[in-house]
Amino acid sequence: ASIRRVNTEVIDNCYDLIFDARNAAQRLEELEKCSQTMETDLRRDIKQEYDEELLQLKTDLTTTQSNFKEYRLNLFRDMIGNMGCLLYTSDAADEEDSVDLGGRRII
Repeated sequence: ASIRRVNTEVIDNCYDLIFDARNAAQRLEELEKCSQTMETDLRRDIKQEYDEELLQLKTDLTTTQSNFKEYRLNLFRDMIGNMGCLLYTSDAADEEDSVDLGGRRII
């Protein structure tokens, strides 16, 4: 009778362990699904945040490139303009009967 009772307790404990293991496996599956959902949401949120920043950086870069091209063009125009003034001043200085004052020849 005592062996039978021990066998029954062992069997009951085995069933309890099987039940607990099954419950743990189900809970683990639920947690994995929850984790996957949270990861997906987090990735979406991070992507959205950085996509906005990336778009702003691209816009800033385009603006900076445009401003630089405009600056370079204006600088080139100024240099060409100044070279013309220098040539004109040099020609005027060669003539003894005239003086160049800021691009105007006075005779």
